[in-house]
Amino acid sequence: MNMKYFYLTILMSFILNYSNAQVTDYITGINNPISILLNNNDLYFAEYIDNGNGRISKVDITTPIPVITEILTGLNYPNTLTLNGNDLYFTVDADNGIRSGVAKIYKIDVTNSNPVPIEIFQNLNIPSSIVINGNDLYIADYSTDKILKIDISIDNPTSSDLATSGFSVSGLLLNENELYFSSFSGGELSKIDVTEPNPIVTDIYTDLNNPSGILLYDNEIYISEFNQNDGVISKFDITNPNQTVSLLSGLSNPYAIMINDNDIFIPEFADDKISKISRSELSINDFSIEKAISVYPNPSSKFIKVFGINKDIKFIMFDINGAKIMKGLVVKNGIISIENLNSGLYFLKLENINPIKIIKN
Repeated sequence: MNMKYFYLTILMSFILNYSNAQVTDYITGINNPISILLNNNDLYFAEYIDNGNGRISKVDITTPIPVITEILTGLNYPNTLTLNGNDLYFTVDADNGIRSGVAKIYKIDVTNSNPVPIEIFQNLNIPSSIVINGNDLYIADYSTDKILKIDISIDNPTSSDLATSGFSVSGLLLNENELYFSSFSGGELSKIDVTEPNPIVTDIYTDLNNPSGILLYDNEIYISEFNQNDGVISKFDITNPNQTVSLLSGLSNPYAIMINDNDIFIPEFADDKISKISRSELSINDFSIEKAISVYPNPSSKFIKVFGINKDIKFIMFDINGAKIMKGLVVKNGIISIENLNSGLYFLKLENINPIKIIKN
């Protein structure tokens, strides 16, 4: 096969696979969107900015052109959002996780046109996610690898340790008595039973790449993997968790996910926007593999690690002109050395998997 033709073929494969998914820029002109929350027709989002420039805003998703309405301004690193009745709970961190014990949890009444934040809890380290079940508020503490619990029905509540993951806890999801959580640095999705006095951690998936946001919709759990050049959205059926479906890749630090009927909203942290994609469009292009395939670090100067494969798999590396540079076999969680390659753009072709763009720096 002509190498130029081969290069154009794999390049068009990238373009067609991505464009067919109909990803659109839904909200632009914002900074570091990190958390989103849907309340009826209102989509709330937080912008993770310091020096009092952080804010919580909303848009009406029923309008053809979304108009941003500011809810709260003057915040330092507002992060996770959750709703309890009319009360919107959110976290703030004074120093982007640099110092411990300075983060707080507040709440506001979303029916109030001029809401005043009420402090709920303080002296946290790096709260990365919160969920509420009755009077219990669960907190993912990223820096201590713990899940904490407080009683929000009392004044000045104290926290208790519910579980320890051993890795940085990033996302939380409550489904009846089961609390699912993602471990960012550990690359895992796990769960515990919150009714147990000493909950036992059960791993659901491993080998994920920086999993962050998790969402339950129609018996399916959606997972975002927080990578700058190849962020991934995947899902699996909660009744049959033995197989995942990789929905979308090539996103820029997708930290969270929110779904309204046929629409999926994704904050892309590094690109300063919230994207929207149709679920029905994705269903046409779904491809099932046992894990979402991703590569990290990328760009890299010495090696890349392939995540999401469950067996040894053949690979070929092509340069930008379509020339075959190297080939071999990558094992589960395997590393491919690229130290001897020249700086530039390459394509990694795994057996039965679409090519992955690799940047050697």
